[in-house]
Amino acid sequence: MQQVRCAKCNAKYRRPPLSGTCTSCKGKLLFTIAEGSVKKYLAATMKLSEIDGVSPYMRQSMKLLKERIESVFGKDTTKQIALSDWLK
Repeated sequence: MQQVRCAKCNAKYRRPPLSGTCTSCKGKLLFTIAEGSVKKYLAATMKLSEIDGVSPYMRQSMKLLKERIESVFGKDTTKQIALSDWLK
């Protein structure tokens, strides 16, 4: 289950406070589940949904799961490019 924790005092919250900071020490809040640990299985899951014999209900469930993951973490991460690539 996704939680947030304070980077300073390590206080954990089930839901992030509306202020966006820790209520105890005003520290920065971080998600407890890493983006990479969720997204690494997303491509494999979508590939499995294309196999014959998978019910339409399951395909739709996997599609909704993908959309939900993208809404939480955002779409594909941006790739870092060199400054010289901008000057071309």
